[in-house]
Amino acid sequence: HWPRLALAALLLVLALIPAAPAARAQAVTIRYAAPAAVGGDCLSWATACPLQTALAGAGIGAQIWVQAGVYTPGAVRSSTFRLKDVVAIYGGFAGGETDLSQRNPAQNITTLSGEIGAAGSEDNVIHVVTGSGTGGTAILDGVTISGGYNFGYGDEYAGGGVYIVGGSPTLINVIIRDNWAAVGGGVYIEGGSLTLSNVTLHGNQALSGAGLLSVDSTLLLGSVTFSGNHAYLNGGGLYT
Repeated sequence: HWPRLALAALLLVLALIPAAPAARAQAVTIRYAAPAAVGGDCLSWATACPLQTALAGAGIGAQIWVQAGVYTPGAVRSSTFRLKDVVAIYGGFAGGETDLSQRNPAQNITTLSGEIGAAGSEDNVIHVVTGSGTGGTAILDGVTISGGYNFGYGDEYAGGGVYIVGGSPTLINVIIRDNWAAVGGGVYIEGGSLTLSNVTLHGNQALSGAGLLSVDSTLLLGSVTFSGNHAYLNGGGLYT
């Protein structure tokens, strides 16, 4: 009977060993941005930081919650909000929300603006948002993009609102309005894939592709509205 007794003793010992704790799901890191913020660690509404600061410090899997207001990317024309892989930017917060479902982008308007100098367009940033080199996990949701101006200044004079070369970002619940460029006034994409869902392109201007100009790219469009855009040559709404 000794083998059976030894086996029973072994099973008893194993039963007394505490089980290893189950792996916990990694919590989403949320960073908070507010238009009047000048400092802060970005880790709560009370210590919100500027949007560029939140973006710079956002790691893989982070969400950036953006309070209603107007945000400019910097003080020089080359300044831009540069999207990042596996980082989601959500606008439409009043400030104080504790759950993503509580935001209201239609009511709490969050604007990414190229207006950095004197009133008017010619000294504005050349790209308000840049999505080059990203994948589909670079998400921008619930914002308005306006005031980009790229006539006669680098990057082939393209993409006043959004500029993408070799990237595939995802834009959801976004309004892209009143941007200017030689080509792709609202959006310019080349050699990538762009997903637009519930997006409006309005009042943008360009020589070609006033709303959106696509070169050698894939467009995935769902509930997209082109209205009031103006092209001087080709593609008032969309040119591909």
